This record gives sequence, structure tokens and C-alpha cells, in this order.
Amino acid sequence: LAPADVRDDASALLKLVHPADLRVLLDALEMSARTMTQWHWEYRVRPENGEERWISGTANPERKPDGAVLWHGHTKDITQAKHAELAMGEVNARLALALSAAHMMTWYWDLASDAFVSSPAIGPILGREDRAYTMSELFTLMPAADAARMRTQCERVAREAVTQPVIIEFKIALPDGHTRLIESQAR
Repeated sequence: LAPADVRDDASALLKLVHPADLRVLLDALEMSARTMTQWHWEYRVRPENGEERWISGTANPERKPDGAVLWHGHTKDITQAKHAELAMGEVNARLALALSAAHMMTWYWDLASDAFVSSPAIGPILGREDRAYTMSELFTLMPAADAARMRTQCERVAREAVTQPVIIEFKIALPDGHTRLIESQAR
């Protein structure tokens, strides 16, 4: 569609919107018009050739003296980026399933900020609830010598820009009083 095709009436564009996206798209536009706040939405369209496309739209509403709303904005085709995003989501879901089945997890620890991020499988591995943990919390679950070794090895990996995994073994105290031996690889 050319801009002139929708300048005075957006019905030609709305006819192309995927039926599953139309109601939420209209609701978002209505809310934007009511609150006079910026509208931004990602939605699917089905042009006449039948090839589904993803569109990102952003617009700012302007109330005219007669009460009508004039939209100033743009749309762009984000199909390739959306397909990559959806594919990455599928890959991440499969990875999470495989890690869970193998009783494994991935983790990232930024030594400078002490930020720690892990995959959701951390809870079962620790014998605790699935939630976000800080590295400080994890250290309290380890014997002091294991916590010190873990920190020292991770600092060495960061300092030396090690390219091969460094294996670090440590124990975690489980809630029932038992311990679990964990093998971790740092890179």
C-alpha cells in the first residue's frame, strides 16, 4: 500500500492485518488515541500474495479541533528480524529442555559488577526453588575453601582470557543436610 492509500482511511491496511492480531492492534490504537500517548506495535499482515509479513508500527496521535485523531508515524517490515527472534526462542526452549533433562545449567558471572545470571535449571541443581540467585548466595551454600577456589579460578579465567574451559568442582549444601558435588566449566 502507498501512503496515499491509507492517509484518510486505514481500512485498506486493516483488511490485511492477521485476524489473530487485529483486535489487540485496534485496542492498542484506541488506547493511544484516548490517552494521546505514542503507539507502538508489532503485528502480522497477509498481503494479497498470501506471504505473511511482520510489521512494526510507531505513531504519535494528534487531536484535531474537530475531535478527530491524526496519526504521525511510520511502519516498517521486520519479517526477517522477527523470524530470527522466533527461531532463537525455539532454540532457547530446546536448549532449556535439554539442559533440564541432563540436570545441567548455563551461567554467566560478571566479576566486576557481581551480576550473576543462570538458566532456570539452577533451582533443581541446588535442590531449591527455581528463582534468580546471586553469586554471594551461592557462595554461602559452598564450603569456604570451595567458594574461594571458585572465585580464584573465575578471576583467572577473566584475567587471562582463557579460551579452553576450566573445570571447577565444588560442593553445594542441600536443604536436607546432604551435599552435592557440582562440576562447572568456566570460560
